[in-house]
Amino acid sequence: MAHFLGEHNGKLDPKNRVVLPSALLKQMSPDAMNQVVLKKGLGKFLVVYPLNVWLKTIDEISKINQFNPQASEFRRRFLMGASSPMDLDSASRFLVPKNMLEHAGLKKDVVLLGDIDKIELWDREEYERYLQNPDIDEAALAAQVLGKEVSGGNL
Repeated sequence: MAHFLGEHNGKLDPKNRVVLPSALLKQMSPDAMNQVVLKKGLGKFLVVYPLNVWLKTIDEISKINQFNPQASEFRRRFLMGASSPMDLDSASRFLVPKNMLEHAGLKKDVVLLGDIDKIELWDREEYERYLQNPDIDEAALAAQVLGKEVSGGNL
């Protein structure tokens, strides 16, 4: 399984395609078969799933109790806006559908962020605004999520 790392700059071309940077492409598992699935993120960004990761994710979501109203709502919302698998072309580009462009507010300059087993796709300006959010205390967030105090920015 891939482990995507790094922050990579990119551009949206006139046909609404984005090149998957070679550094991220090299980190992709051969099991992905050069296919990705785009999904709306839980914020103003998109998530790029290699096909093999998407299939494992969907397999886990299919196990959720469909008779639990909250679980059913989660499944529905998680799958809303999910795109069909898309092949990376010979230039390692993938198409970004119009509804997803609008969701993430993608213009020309984009950022692709490695997120362990998937990649986040942000509009450059939106990403910079996100990073400047003064309301986020990273140490407190880490302590809350990881359940322990974090000092000096080290996990």
